[in-house]
Amino acid sequence: HNEGGVPMYMDAFERIAWVNERKQWATELFKRGLWRRAMHGYKKAMLDLEVPVKWENDSLLLQRNQLRVALHLNCAACAAKLDYQRGYPMLQCPKYHYNVHRDAIFHTTRVLDADKHNIKALYRRAQVHLLIPAEHHINGLALAIEDLDHALEHDPQNDDVKKLLRRARERQKRDDSKAAN
Repeated sequence: HNEGGVPMYMDAFERIAWVNERKQWATELFKRGLWRRAMHGYKKAMLDLEVPVKWENDSLLLQRNQLRVALHLNCAACAAKLDYQRGYPMLQCPKYHYNVHRDAIFHTTRVLDADKHNIKALYRRAQVHLLIPAEHHINGLALAIEDLDHALEHDPQNDDVKKLLRRARERQKRDDSKAAN
C-alpha cells in the first residue's frame, strides 16, 4: 500500500473503512475550526468512495450511500462556517472563481435529489442561501424560506429550522419595507 494514497485494490469493506477514517479525520479538523481544510478532507473522502469497487451486497451499497450523504452534508456545514467575502481567493481568471457557498448549494441539492425531505440538507441549503449577499444571489431569501417551509412541514418540532425561518422572515420584512420606501 502507498502511504498517503488510496490503494487501488481494496474490497468494499476496506473501502468503507478507509473512507470512514478519512471522514473522521476531516471531522476533527472541523471541530478545531479548520473548516476549509475539513471541507477538502470530506471532498477527498467522497472521491475515494467513488473509486470502482465490487459492492458485494446491498448492505455495503446502503453504507456507501449513507456515507456519501453524510459527506455531502458535511461539505455544506463547512461552507456555512466560511465568510462569504473571504470565501476562496480569486484565481488568475475571475471566470474560474470558486464560490464555496454555491458549492454548498450543489452538495445539499445532491442530497435532496436522492431524498427530497432530508431536513438537514434543506436546513443547510437555506443557511447558505441566506449567507450569500442579495446582490450576488437575487432569489436567495425566497429559496431559503421555501426550503425552511418544506423542512418545517416534515419536522414541525425542529427548533433550528424555526429559528432560521424566523430570521429569514424578519429579513424579508426589512427588505419589503425598504422597497416600499
